Amino acid sequence: MTKQRTHDLITSGFEIDAHDLLWGMPIEQIAATAPSWVHARVAAGIPVVVRRDQQRVNEVAVGVRGLRKSERYATWIAMESITRKIKPEQIRALPNSNCTVQKTLASVVHLFCEENWGITGSYAFAAVTGEQTVTASSDLDVLLRQTTAITLDEAKHWYAQIQLLPMPVDVQIETGSGGFSLADWVTSNGRVLLKTNNGPQLVMSPWLKEEAR
Repeated sequence: MTKQRTHDLITSGFEIDAHDLLWGMPIEQIAATAPSWVHARVAAGIPVVVRRDQQRVNEVAVGVRGLRKSERYATWIAMESITRKIKPEQIRALPNSNCTVQKTLASVVHLFCEENWGITGSYAFAAVTGEQTVTASSDLDVLLRQTTAITLDEAKHWYAQIQLLPMPVDVQIETGSGGFSLADWVTSNGRVLLKTNNGPQLVMSPWLKEEAR
């Protein structure tokens, strides 16, 4: 893949953001001291997941997922190595899921029908790779992009609807400068934890990036 093509991939339409799935990680970019399962997963060509970390020139912070929940490995991928990208917004169907998941997903589709959203986590990874990464205790992880501030009342409405669904749904809201939990914001009595590339920050408004004092 040429550098120009990689640049087009990064800058056209969508940029690379946390939770995106990326393909093309070379085994040579994995440290020799990494666990053996990491080398096996990368050699198998599985996608890596974009994570939050401080910026590096021409590199993207990613995580390698193992077959177990405890198997997570943080590393970096060179931009020029990326061959494919899937964003959460491109994952809105889970065709091989059971009835409970399908009913929950149908309600999520209805609730966020006018919003920019997608699926992340175990269900997204399973949908893309075909691997059995979902367990009986897995939540349905939903990412909601809201670069324009919403009111707390709107958030409370979404949260109340989610509590009625047949299975747990974890909604993370991305503001463009970080992400936070819908549940944490609605149930907190003040500041909420905003996850950013420079670490977590306690803020009054997730869209103002006000650092806690």
